[in-house]
Amino acid sequence: MTDDGKQIGEPGGSQGENRRVALFSTAYGPVLSAALPLLATAQRLTQINALMQSSMMIGQLLGPAASGIVIAASGAQNVLYVTAGT
Repeated sequence: MTDDGKQIGEPGGSQGENRRVALFSTAYGPVLSAALPLLATAQRLTQINALMQSSMMIGQLLGPAASGIVIAASGAQNVLYVTAGT
């Protein structure tokens, strides 16, 4: 939270905040992938990498579909309220 009470990355936030959020969001995936060999044994690395990639793909496929169903069921405005609250 910033000094003016806004959440970091919130619309209306400073350009510097938004850039920092974008920078760290961009680095998250590569950092996570680079950390896998440090966290797993060599024998399990292929398994863990496959699990990580599979879960990311499932999220990318099902996330928009689930969002569309929720928007259709409850309305776009209500979904935006929930998003703003999280």
